Amino acid sequence: MRDYRKEIGKRVAAELAGAAKAMPDGKPQQALVKLKRADMAGQRASQKRMTDPRNGFQPNAPSTIAAKGSDQPLIDSGILRGAITYVVKED
Repeated sequence: MRDYRKEIGKRVAAELAGAAKAMPDGKPQQALVKLKRADMAGQRASQKRMTDPRNGFQPNAPSTIAAKGSDQPLIDSGILRGAITYVVKED
């Protein structure tokens, strides 16, 4: 079984390293693109973790399952998962 967390961590680290190198090289647009890629990878990984059966979350109680109609922890309407986002601010 692949550990997608390590893969995402490597991808994020590589993009951040590229952004750190691009700035002193006088390439701020390239740095911005790399920062956005790193952030998007983190966002997607966080959202995926919420529904990944390997996440280790405790199962919902029977009363919770009956109330919301699902045994998926942290997932009801999907609003929480959709609220995970990122912002890259330019100063």
